[in-house]
Amino acid sequence: MTIEEISATSLSGRQIECLYWAAQGKTSNETAMILDLSVFTVNNHLREAAIRLNAANRTHAVAMALRLGMICVAVTLGSVAPMSDLCGTS
Repeated sequence: MTIEEISATSLSGRQIECLYWAAQGKTSNETAMILDLSVFTVNNHLREAAIRLNAANRTHAVAMALRLGMICVAVTLGSVAPMSDLCGTS
């Protein structure tokens, strides 16, 4: 699968949210609490995102999502900036 094919892959909003929190270093349990989901559902979203991105595992899926601009993260002085500040979206 080429980068162009992966870029065209659509991920659900929940899959992107789960990848975002994984990129922030959150466990599946922490992500489940943040998003008010079950741990099973979070793991399912991460697994499906990895499949759609043709990634080997969740870490690889996070790296690919970051590289493709599907998620944005930045750490400044130990705090996380809002998504709108990071990605230039409103």
